[in-house]
Amino acid sequence: MSIEQPTVLIVEDDLEIRELLSALLQEGYQVITTSNGEEALERIDNLEPDELDLILLDVMMPQMDGFELLHRLRDNFRTETIPVVFLTALNEDEQRKRGLKLGAIDYIVKPFDAEVLLLKVHNHIQQKHHQDRLHQMSMIDVVTNLYNRRQFDIRLGEEWNRCMRNERELALLMIDIDYFKRYNDAYGHTVGDNCLAKVANGIQSVFMRSSDFVARYGGEEFVVLLPETNLEQAIQLANQALKKMDELDIPNVGSKISPHITVSIGIAATLPETKTSEIELVVAADKRLYQAKERGRGCVMPTRHLSTIQWSDNFSVGHPVMDDHHKRLVGYINELIKFIGQKDGEAQPDVMALITKINSFADMHFEAEESLLSSLDYPSLPSQLSAHRQYRELLSPFFSEARNSIIVEELVTLLRDWWENHILVDDMVYKEYLIKVDQQLN
Repeated sequence: MSIEQPTVLIVEDDLEIRELLSALLQEGYQVITTSNGEEALERIDNLEPDELDLILLDVMMPQMDGFELLHRLRDNFRTETIPVVFLTALNEDEQRKRGLKLGAIDYIVKPFDAEVLLLKVHNHIQQKHHQDRLHQMSMIDVVTNLYNRRQFDIRLGEEWNRCMRNERELALLMIDIDYFKRYNDAYGHTVGDNCLAKVANGIQSVFMRSSDFVARYGGEEFVVLLPETNLEQAIQLANQALKKMDELDIPNVGSKISPHITVSIGIAATLPETKTSEIELVVAADKRLYQAKERGRGCVMPTRHLSTIQWSDNFSVGHPVMDDHHKRLVGYINELIKFIGQKDGEAQPDVMALITKINSFADMHFEAEESLLSSLDYPSLPSQLSAHRQYRELLSPFFSEARNSIIVEELVTLLRDWWENHILVDDMVYKEYLIKVDQQLN
């Protein structure tokens, strides 16, 4: 539904009839005219679904007739609900039945009575607006005026598929009001509903892009869907949401961590692909929300959807021992990711035994690499030694604490950093040095 005037699209190959219809409707309507089906589809693609209120469609047109165009419109979720009225010189029941079966809402037979046509256009648009309002009400949560859980589920599936097609990241925030039960107990449910509405408005004010989608997930929980957003961007926005709660300064005598309302936020971000589903993104964000609660509430807990690494010959540094070490590291990372992905009831690997192996491997690898580079008088050896010291320090705490999927996930993130930012960067530099030394020896 357009903001100012209802918009009517006329699809008619006869110029005289097209101009007559346009003249009749220009008082009170925004009119778009096209002469064939292909042109109509192009014009519709450039409009938002709610910008078009009615289509007057000629049945008999060359190339693509009205039946084919209607079939395409009904086969596209963006256009499937736009009312279509057929214009036809045919007064045959079979043709009418065919159009109605395809989804046309009415027929106007040419030559038409101008007054009847205007009344039909008016009535059908009014009916559409009424249905739009009912549909809008079915999508909206009455307390917060945000989209509801049902609409979130629909939008999540749509954005997952769109980001997968376009190879774009998708981020999800799950937000929960801290100590809200205590708030309701202290202030009453009416004040509690007002609090939900204020928090909802505060969250909505942070996520202002047209693609951002904020919904009430249930109870005191909200979700924010962020298409084409990576983890770092999502974290920045989540921290803005925390700051917004401070600015709202809604008193909460029931809170154990703050005199005012705070929220906890779990974040997940991934690049959608066919071997995963949008449900995994929700589960990941929900886990992080739980961890934020466990950490003490009033904070952001992010995670990145972890994918395994496939070894490639492009990763080779040209030394058989080092290549073997790097392959083993890839294997360890993949095993840890498998552990994180285990479902309840499935056989759990001995993760501590695996981590003990990684501990021994890390020491052995660093020593072997340092010995190799020292024997070759590698000019950048000091920077390699510095990097190794840094990773030893960062890895050390995990070898005594990594007993559950939360800590293991953090370990995987660190191991991947070692792989992506050290091995695939620094080690590729000494690969060139090894080649040069080998050429000099030969």
